[in-house]
This record gives sequence, structure tokens and C-alpha cells, in this order.
Amino acid sequence: MTVMGESLGLGGPFHFLYRRQQLIGHLIRRGFIPTPTGPQRVVKACNEGVRKMSRTEQMISIQKKMEFKIKSVPIISHSRWLLKQGELQQMSGPKTSRTLRTKKLFREIYLFLFNDLLVICRQIPGDKYQVFDSAPRGLLRVEELEDQGQTLANVFILRLLENADDREATYMLKASSQSEMKRWMTSLAPNRRTKFVSFTSRLLG
Repeated sequence: MTVMGESLGLGGPFHFLYRRQQLIGHLIRRGFIPTPTGPQRVVKACNEGVRKMSRTEQMISIQKKMEFKIKSVPIISHSRWLLKQGELQQMSGPKTSRTLRTKKLFREIYLFLFNDLLVICRQIPGDKYQVFDSAPRGLLRVEELEDQGQTLANVFILRLLENADDREATYMLKASSQSEMKRWMTSLAPNRRTKFVSFTSRLLG
């Protein structure tokens, strides 16, 4: 299909500028950017608009993959973007010295961490995610374990001060490595970390 710039004989950089102008017009009509003035403002507004549109498309794609066991959480927002996602192991079952030696103590969960929201899921067939909890990012706290044994290596505490049921919830999560655990802790709750001393002995006591 021939665009107007080509029909007017605009090639090379002129065609590029014409397509950029088309994109700016589209972003303004969609409400992603205000009407800009000046060359530098045009470029800056265009780049910001493309970034916002890309983030919105990503939010739409993620929401389509989610099925909610809890009250549905609206994912799509112009002011929201994805910071980190991935699988961790959730510690479950009775916390005794016998069960700590079994692999059944852990089960997979999947986290979607946005700039303002955490969504906790389990991956299900069909490239879908079943959401069973969520919390505002500002209400997350993480606690680092000390004196960890082999079973509790790379395990940390994630505390939701107010979850989807409007109550406090606590998760013990295991990462695949020490460095991954540190990255998750920093992403989940920067500047909100505390330490539990000798947590293993308390757990087994």
C-alpha cells in the first residue's frame, strides 16, 4: 500500500519524518501524549508516547493470560508497568524437621511485580496464570533469613501487610540462587528489608 509520503515523492529522511509525524498524530488522538510544540518537545513527546503505548499493550497481553480465584484486579493502567516476573518456590505444609527434608515442602508460584502492584499466581495449562493473591507494592515487606540450613538456602519471607482479602499474609519463598533471592528482595520492597536471626532454630523449635 502506498502512503501519502511516497505518493508525494518523499524518500529517505523526508519519508522518515513523514512517518514520525503520522505516529505523533496517532499518539495524540489516542491520548498518550499532549499536543507538543517545538522540535525537541516533539521528539520527547513521541518517545514517551511510544513507551506508554508499548506498556499498555504489555498490560493487555498479561491480563488476557490471568484467571482470578480472588476478586479481579484491574491490570491495565497507563501509569503501570512491569518491573519483574518469574517463578519462585513457595514453602507449604507443616513446618517440622521431618517435612523440611522432603521436596514436597515447596510448590511453584509465579509472581508479576508491577511498579505499584504485586500479583501472585500459579501457572496452569494453556500459558495461563491463576491469580490467588495480590497486594499494593507499597504494602510489601521482605525479611532475610540468617543461619540457613541446606533446605532453607535462598529462602526469604515476603509479607503482604494487606492482601486481596484485606488481611496480612506471609509467604516463605525460595529462589534458585542467592543472587536471584537478593534481586527479588530488592525489587519487591526496596529499603524495606529486615533480618530474622536464627530463624531456622525458631522454625524447628
